[in-house]
Amino acid sequence: MKQTVAVMGFEPALQATLEGLLSREPDLSLSGSTDPNVHTLILFPPNAEWVDQIRQRYPRARLLAVVDWHRRAQFCDSPIHAYVDTLLSYPGLLEVVRELP
Repeated sequence: MKQTVAVMGFEPALQATLEGLLSREPDLSLSGSTDPNVHTLILFPPNAEWVDQIRQRYPRARLLAVVDWHRRAQFCDSPIHAYVDTLLSYPGLLEVVRELP
């Protein structure tokens, strides 16, 4: 079974590029951000309140936040399952996505 993945919160050109790359992965199924059954949400969160709103909207999804290391403290109480640094390579991001339960 393919893992369903959606991308949210990125600048439009970056989001489109990331979605294009993810759609080529044979073990992942790219979903729109309106799918309530999405397994993994890759987020570029602007603030902790936004993450809380996303959690309410997608209570079963795993949240993977792409956040600069120096901003992680802002999200310490947020329901984020994993973090990756904004400088992590695409293969590194894929590794983290695939490791999420």
